[in-house]
Amino acid sequence: PHHADTLLSGGDDCMLKLWDVRSPPRKPISSYEARGGVTSAQWHPSHPLSFITGGYDEQVLLWDQRALHTPIGSYDAKGGVWRLKWLPRDQSASVDESLDRNSVLVAAMRGGVRILNIDPTSPPAETDTVYIYSGHPSESLAYGVDWMMSKSDENNHSMRRGASCSFYDNALHLWSIPSEQSSKLTKA
Repeated sequence: PHHADTLLSGGDDCMLKLWDVRSPPRKPISSYEARGGVTSAQWHPSHPLSFITGGYDEQVLLWDQRALHTPIGSYDAKGGVWRLKWLPRDQSASVDESLDRNSVLVAAMRGGVRILNIDPTSPPAETDTVYIYSGHPSESLAYGVDWMMSKSDENNHSMRRGASCSFYDNALHLWSIPSEQSSKLTKA
């Protein structure tokens, strides 16, 4: 989102590649061999040189595009990562102070759906998991996630919601973040 000429790619070959579309298409600017297939990559919404990747190795990796030789942070997703989604910039004025511009929704296949706090300016902490959504059956695979905002009551208070889908049961779930009343959303 920050550089129109820069692209990320990943695949089952375990390679993460950074491309400049102005360069010859057969050679990436830099690359990194991951421990598993790379299935998702997302640029940070407000840190132009930072991005995250996820893959079959069950890790969400934080990167600085200037140093693709090694990730600058690693976060345990508890399952193979299929989809990552930063909280959009226009939604980062949080209803819940634990969610901010560093919040990431993670669809972690058998690991379910979780929200991680990934701050490009500080090292990973033991408390990086902010929430876990446990509404999908354990035998299903969490495959997709996205953020939503909705008006929650007659006073038009905003409520942040998550959307997630799962593979084997073909289900789409919409859930509130945070929701003290919901047994399907648990604080980590």
